[in-house]
Amino acid sequence: MANFILVVDPDLERRAGFLSAASARVALAEGLEGAQCSAGDFGCLWAAEARAPVGRAVDEEGAAVLWGEPIQPGSAERIGAERLRTLWTKSDERPPDAFDGLYATAVYQSGRGLRVGADLLGLFPVYYFGTEEVILVGSSPELFRYHPAFVGKLNPTGLVGMLLLGHLFDGQSLWQGVRRLGPGCLLEWQPGRPPRETAQYRLPICTKYLDFPFRAHVDIVQEAVDEAMKRHVLDGRPYGLMLSGGQDSRLLGGYLRERGLEVSGLSLGAPTDLEMYCANAVARELKIKQLRTDLDLGAFPAAAERAARWEHLAGGMNSVFDWSVLPFLRRLPLHVAMGYVFDSIIVGQVIFGYQETPRTYGFPNLVAKMNTWGVPQETLRRLLRPELADLPDERLQRMKAIYDGYSDLPFQKVWGFCLHHRARFHVGSSIWRLSMGSYPLLPALDRRIIAEVAGGMPTASLAKRRLESQLIIQRFPRLAALPLDRNSYNIEPLQPRLRWLLGQNLKRRLGSLDRWLPKGKAAEEVERRYYYRIFDFSNAGWAAVRRAAEPHRERLQEVFDPKVLDAYLPPPEVPIPMEQPIAEASGRKLLLGLMLWAGEHL
Repeated sequence: MANFILVVDPDLERRAGFLSAASARVALAEGLEGAQCSAGDFGCLWAAEARAPVGRAVDEEGAAVLWGEPIQPGSAERIGAERLRTLWTKSDERPPDAFDGLYATAVYQSGRGLRVGADLLGLFPVYYFGTEEVILVGSSPELFRYHPAFVGKLNPTGLVGMLLLGHLFDGQSLWQGVRRLGPGCLLEWQPGRPPRETAQYRLPICTKYLDFPFRAHVDIVQEAVDEAMKRHVLDGRPYGLMLSGGQDSRLLGGYLRERGLEVSGLSLGAPTDLEMYCANAVARELKIKQLRTDLDLGAFPAAAERAARWEHLAGGMNSVFDWSVLPFLRRLPLHVAMGYVFDSIIVGQVIFGYQETPRTYGFPNLVAKMNTWGVPQETLRRLLRPELADLPDERLQRMKAIYDGYSDLPFQKVWGFCLHHRARFHVGSSIWRLSMGSYPLLPALDRRIIAEVAGGMPTASLAKRRLESQLIIQRFPRLAALPLDRNSYNIEPLQPRLRWLLGQNLKRRLGSLDRWLPKGKAAEEVERRYYYRIFDFSNAGWAAVRRAAEPHRERLQEVFDPKVLDAYLPPPEVPIPMEQPIAEASGRKLLLGLMLWAGEHL
């Protein structure tokens, strides 16, 4: 959708010089068009996909700029720039309400200051650096370094938080003094005062549905999703759909086609992938156009460098290949429905708090599970220089404090923490990348859906997708009868029919699925699980990323013990055996991103 940067600076020459330097760099991907506006001490510029919904309202008193389609709570009204300025410039001290949908907004008033906000979960990235005289705000911190008031210094606290979880934590970026706006928060700044965050939206966690039966939970969530789809999806538009072989996209596709809307799907993967096999079945059932493309492993190094430079490791490095999908998204309609964070809300990672042996539930299990996607704690403690040795414990204490702040009930603490961290960054970072090719339609970014699940849906209803699975079975039984990708060789439908069971038995006997295999290849030689294939740390794409990052290894010596780093992430020519290849490679990929970042920033 857009990469934006704005500044409020009373020094005209300094402000103009910064905007000039930023304007030459703000287009972080091919095919983005630049624009700008200014009012008094305020200047803003952005680069966006040509069709992206961007609005502005500027006069001598100030400016309002928005990226995306904010939706008025309780209605289908899209908020425009003029309406935004009216709502956000009232004289009362109470922060204005947040909107539904995916967006970022900024309102500036001469003499009164600046307000910047984003969607309910903070999926649209907003970073800021401010003093009492100057403030910089952007969807990436990368352009901040071109302003004379900013000096880029490594923030070890932010780095350690990322290494523990595999993504950004507690708003702490890789640069000292640069923070990412918290979920549901509004950034406010006035001349003569430092920037501050105020709560604009809080997760409405309660226990009103805790005693309800499972059937009631399904009905409650279905009603909320029905209402959200009516508000977020407007008639008369064509829509795109990121169509995988999983549950989220088929649920969204079912809702779109139920309305009789024109839908075009984009499915990623090779013809041999089980995910593509399942996606094809859904496309045929829904009778939608389907664009299929595999990821180009040769594009991984450029995508990794772009992610390291512009994202500063906020979302980890696992899905950086998203950057190579933009040309295909631009072949779809502007509004593309995506299932990202849908399951994080109506399913959540509540199971992350549970450990089977011994049977326990709570914070230690949650941290242990999330840390499998970062650098293992024991390795991290040895990896850090002695002067940084206390940071892991300090970050863990901060995690526990945030965890305890969600609720008195452990399962709600896990749900809230994972939604604001793993879902927001590990999953949600894909959304901003992909928005450079289309506008992500995310009905899950709706306060009613969030409120109904936060209202006490227990672990037994949320875990292992039980609630979402039943929602598909109940609402779209024909889609529930189709093969389902689970990132495994088990593609059994949610509700298999006798014909499917008989057909699978016949295929196993005849080996008919092998007709999709490359000529001369045996079934056991081809990895048909999509994510195992593209996340494989030894594939040609990641091998090339390792080679690109290697020249910058020495730049990490100021924070890491070189011997420990070499043992955990050896040079590119050294293979790394892993029992859980996707999760165990995650921390190593993060360090590759750090090497690429260090090559330009340290």
